[in-house]
Amino acid sequence: MANPFPFVAGDVLTAAELNGIGEALTFTPTYTNFSLGNGTVDARYVRVQKLVYVSVNITCGTTSAFTGSKMQISKPVTSVASSAGNLTQGLSNFSDASTGAFVFGAVRYSTTTAQSVDLYNSAGTYVELAFTNVTVPFTLATGDVIGISYVYEAA
Repeated sequence: MANPFPFVAGDVLTAAELNGIGEALTFTPTYTNFSLGNGTVDARYVRVQKLVYVSVNITCGTTSAFTGSKMQISKPVTSVASSAGNLTQGLSNFSDASTGAFVFGAVRYSTTTAQSVDLYNSAGTYVELAFTNVTVPFTLATGDVIGISYVYEAA
């Protein structure tokens, strides 16, 4: 069911509209500097008025790969523009199936239609955000998982 908002004064709500509030919907994201190839993606979002919660789980296949620096993923609903720059709006995690290693990161505002999927770099004095690339955090292989979750305000 499509999001039933906005309601106006005097509306009579149906059971379907009430049940649809906060219903998880699927979407097909597009990517920058990442190729899903023959991997699979489970992408869902919930919208309640202007608040949008997104959860994406990518399971890599033999042809999934980072194709450049700074992975980005499309938003299911256009967001408001950020006046504060690249705000962190969620978390990312990268799981290497062959070693069992987990690398954590952040999901940041990039544009009104895309989010940047970054990782934490602890090589310096302070933990900083770093960009994914062909080999960072590791070269993707079958069974590796990228988890992405974030919340933002819809336009």
